[in-house]
Amino acid sequence: MLGWIFGGFVKKIERSAKKVERDFVDRSAKKLNKLANDLDYIVAKRTDKVMNRMESLENKTVQDINKIIDQATEKE
Repeated sequence: MLGWIFGGFVKKIERSAKKVERDFVDRSAKKLNKLANDLDYIVAKRTDKVMNRMESLENKTVQDINKIIDQATEKE
């Protein structure tokens, strides 16, 4: 008789533990997804800044090369 009572009690505890585990996993997944989205946003913004800086540097380099060519042409 006690085995039946405790067996049922143990099964209820196991079901509750599984429910708590599922809830924990679901909540953790939501938080991790939000964190991943935030990190993606930050990486995208930083990448845009780097690309803009590279384009600016490229334009400056082209201007400097053209200036050097013009100066060399004027001296001839």
